[in-house]
Amino acid sequence: GRVALVGAVEEGRAHLAFARPRGEGPHLGELVRAAAAALSGKGGGAPDLAQGSGPDGSRLEAALAEAEAALGAARSG
Repeated sequence: GRVALVGAVEEGRAHLAFARPRGEGPHLGELVRAAAAALSGKGGGAPDLAQGSGPDGSRLEAALAEAEAALGAARSG
């Protein structure tokens, strides 16, 4: 299955939404929690669908890159 890592900035605040098909796979609630922390925010959710946000919109691309790297490490490890 594929995983979608989506982010956007609105009025300086970063928003995240991560999703994947149900079943086995990475826990996206944990992944979005870590990404939101990089934005000085909070997040969480279910293993297959999670969302979060933070006030540091300037870090959105870095937070998404870190989440993508963590996802790749989880898949290969």
